[in-house]
Amino acid sequence: MFSTFPTDCPQRDERLGCTGDICVFAQTACFHMDSATFLNHYLNNLSLEQKALHGLVPLYAPLPKPNLPANSTLPMGKIGFCTWGDSIVVLPWEIYLRTHDRQMLATHFPAMTDWNAYVTHRTQLGGKSFLWEYEQP
Repeated sequence: MFSTFPTDCPQRDERLGCTGDICVFAQTACFHMDSATFLNHYLNNLSLEQKALHGLVPLYAPLPKPNLPANSTLPMGKIGFCTWGDSIVVLPWEIYLRTHDRQMLATHFPAMTDWNAYVTHRTQLGGKSFLWEYEQP
C-alpha cells in the first residue's frame, strides 16, 4: 500500500510520518529514486502543522486528530526537537541539491525561517542563551 507521508514501519502501528526519520534518510531517498514530488507533498503537510503550532515543527505530520476532551493535548506533538524539527530545513535543501528547483526552495523558505525563529526564541527563554532545555508541556 502506498503512503502519502514517510513511514518507518508500514507493517506495524508505527505509521506516523516521523520527521526525524525522513530527515536523516532524505539524502539516501533522493539518491536512490526521484523523491522530490513525494517529499514536497510531505513538506506542504509539515508546513501546515507548523503554522498551527506557531513555528514549532512537530515530531510527525500530519498530526493525528483524535476525538479528545477539550482539555486534553497530544504532548509529543507539541514539543520540538532538533533533527525532527530540522527536517523542515533539511528536506527542501536535499530536494534542491537533486533538482536545482529554486522555486521549490523559495516556496518552503518561509517555513524554514519560521523554524529558525522558533529555535532562537526557544533557546533564549528565561535568559538562558542558546541552551534548549526540555520542558514538560
